[in-house]
Amino acid sequence: MPQRTRKKAHNPFCASIAALSFAPVKCGTEYKCQYDNDCVANAAGFVNCLPVIEGVCPAPRPGVACPLNVQPVLCNKGRCVYENICVAGAAGATGCVDVSVPPPPCNPTTGANCPPPPIVTPPAPCNPTTTANCPPPVINPPAPCNPTTGGNCN
Repeated sequence: MPQRTRKKAHNPFCASIAALSFAPVKCGTEYKCQYDNDCVANAAGFVNCLPVIEGVCPAPRPGVACPLNVQPVLCNKGRCVYENICVAGAAGATGCVDVSVPPPPCNPTTGANCPPPPIVTPPAPCNPTTTANCPPPVINPPAPCNPTTGGNCN
């Protein structure tokens, strides 16, 4: 895999951030452009860049013949981007996901491609001794004033 050079900031705001924040990202349709951080990439017009974590992404073993097709895969728990699954395999990457094609949308009718439902923990039951988790007590309003008997009238 050829070594890629990082682009420098063209935005003055990013130039000050770039000096403080080095969190490289790869961008573009084939993830061939690498920038020092998201700010610099955004200033260059890129969004949805993928992070590159130095020292975590091993290089492919020399001598492994892989096709030249570019079908990017994201591997090693989202830390590494390789040109294709063959290059990723030659690098010993694991858990690779094809990022060249967006995932299909969630189908709420069948549940296909939908995230798992949230785990809902029911509330603890009411403890009458401590009143923990109990609803507030119901206070019955006084009966209305009865002018005939004078009951409940002040």
